[in-house]
Amino acid sequence: MAIQRTFLSITDIFRKWRGSAPPDLLDINEKANTLIGYAELARKPLRIFSTDICKASKLDPNASIILGETKFLARIMQKALARYDGDVFRVSDACRDQVLLNMPSDADRIISSLHVDKNKKNWADRGIEIKSIENFLQKPTSSGWRGLVIKVEIDLGKGRKLLGEIQAIPKGMRDAYDQTHVYLEQARELEDLAKAEGRDMTPHELSIVTSHRSESRKIHIDTAAKCGFGHPSDHEQTNKSDLRLVA
Repeated sequence: MAIQRTFLSITDIFRKWRGSAPPDLLDINEKANTLIGYAELARKPLRIFSTDICKASKLDPNASIILGETKFLARIMQKALARYDGDVFRVSDACRDQVLLNMPSDADRIISSLHVDKNKKNWADRGIEIKSIENFLQKPTSSGWRGLVIKVEIDLGKGRKLLGEIQAIPKGMRDAYDQTHVYLEQARELEDLAKAEGRDMTPHELSIVTSHRSESRKIHIDTAAKCGFGHPSDHEQTNKSDLRLVA
């Protein structure tokens, strides 16, 4: 059902496009398929990178790395249309891993390892360049999501490059994130559809997004407190119309 809804959303975007010209969906579809092929090739080097940062944090890679599924074609297209003017190669999470953290200090060691010049050179020699590190453990999103988001560029050879993503998240929150992902992904789809169509969300869409985010925030905060990843901002009053998601 979710995949079908996304395909319908892409069709709506094409019909209601307000730019200077409608997007070439056949071209975007072809490039999205190419991106998926790149994502499959990038799985091994991303897994090696994930293993390295686990070892730097004294985590057991076999128990700490969760290999993410390649993003669906329809969602790649929708995300590219809504956020990147149809450029599918700017979508950073077609290839993704999760690293499970036992305690906040694990994240501190990962961050430290990412800034070591020797490590960066070793990764660069293997075609991996760190593009950004976002620390949502230090400052959770207003939807209560917390973790490290590490974006890398992977050189696959022959001029082929792919953006990949690792999310280092509290181990005790993984089940909660699986639970809230469905709601937050639907909220993202509604936001992306409105952006791609060049309009504000309807009151009904806004109500759904606000409800999903508020419920997700409650689940995230309750779970974080139980597993040692609570944060002072969890007790602050949040404007429900301004709840933030991780991109």
